[in-house]
Amino acid sequence: MDTYSHKTKKELIKDLKALRDQVEMLMSNNPPQPGNAPQSSNTGDYRNVLDGIDDGYWEVDLEGNFTYCNEAMARILGYSRDEIITKNFRAYMDEKTSKLVYSHFNDVFKSKSDKQTVVYDIIRKDGTERTAEISTTLIRSSDGKPAGFRGILRDITERLRDMDLQESFNMMRKALGQTVQALSLALEVRDPYTAGHHRRVADLARAIASQLDINRDRIDGIRIAGSILDIGKISVPSEILSKPGSLTEIEFRLIKTHPQTGYDILKTIDFPWPVATAVYQHHERINGSGYPMGLTDKKIIMEAKILAVADVVEAMSAYRPYRRPIGIDQALDEIKKNRDILYSADVVDACLILFRDHGYQMKD
Repeated sequence: MDTYSHKTKKELIKDLKALRDQVEMLMSNNPPQPGNAPQSSNTGDYRNVLDGIDDGYWEVDLEGNFTYCNEAMARILGYSRDEIITKNFRAYMDEKTSKLVYSHFNDVFKSKSDKQTVVYDIIRKDGTERTAEISTTLIRSSDGKPAGFRGILRDITERLRDMDLQESFNMMRKALGQTVQALSLALEVRDPYTAGHHRRVADLARAIASQLDINRDRIDGIRIAGSILDIGKISVPSEILSKPGSLTEIEFRLIKTHPQTGYDILKTIDFPWPVATAVYQHHERINGSGYPMGLTDKKIIMEAKILAVADVVEAMSAYRPYRRPIGIDQALDEIKKNRDILYSADVVDACLILFRDHGYQMKD
């Protein structure tokens, strides 16, 4: 398993260079022995240290034949240390990659890219491929002549896989955002007042959720649900949506179908949050007096409880074709009066703190 999957590429390279510098400092007092010469006690000491690190450490001669590797290197490649020492570096990669690594060694030899970090694919003994990041330096003999290469190798396969997953997740988020925007725009065409309403509800709902210390990922879901809260109204005739006077009983019944219609539209979209359920329940009230199901407190999800308060506060404080704005003070009095009756006490308290203590204001 990649023990560095939580780090960025820049952090990985920084760690790799730091480790390489530590190895160089260690090696400066323990120059490499000639091929068949007995190892000094100091050489044994530094190699004991190298066997304790998590990254692969390796040494090759000028022909690319391994002369030493630590236990981590053997583990990464899937061979025993004795097997590795009998091979050339080309044995652990395909022909194309071996040419790239040879070119890198050649640049290091000519001091064109001393201490450079590169990434390439390796092939393990079992045939599986891994992605490795290596930092290479030149080994010089006691008389200063080039004698080989040494370096640190880090398996970053899981790290890259996590980055790919994150990229895929970001693309999914972007696609979902575009879907939500398209749905919202479709409703705005039919009901111009919905556009501002959705934006303000989404912003207020997000602020309430933050005040409640809800985690950021869940807040994203609440914001998205708020931005398409009334998508079900797309099935309601536009003349009813923009009617300047009071609604008839039949017209109000039509309006009350929008949570169900919204749910039917959104349940087909694979959101990573309960968006469809939040939209479906945002007119429910904790005493069971809401619609469409008459759910009570424990059966209503928190996302819907937050949206219910944000929806009421925005609706009462904003202009509508059938009435003038009632005002934010009256809207806050409404939710305070019905705290723990119609609306969740925690949500109401968070909303009141936002406006009265933190100076929150509705955005245009």
